[in-house]
Amino acid sequence: MFTEAMVDYSEEKLPALVLPCPKCGAKKPHWTEHATYTRYLITFESGSPVVHTITILRIACSSCGGTCPTSRPFRVKLRKIA
Repeated sequence: MFTEAMVDYSEEKLPALVLPCPKCGAKKPHWTEHATYTRYLITFESGSPVVHTITILRIACSSCGGTCPTSRPFRVKLRKIA
């Protein structure tokens, strides 16, 4: 339920998010910005690799302090390529 609701996320809606915390189960915690992190997506366009940068915002639950990402439009298992 949490992941589906975050698809419609925007920073303006952050204080008003009515989503249960996936960590502690609090039904209506106050969400605040916690941190961001970056992921890179490499695609091939016209036969050449193109690197896309994706910034993901983490939000914190007021009840337990637990954090979770605001969105994951896709999930790819990270692998180190040597």
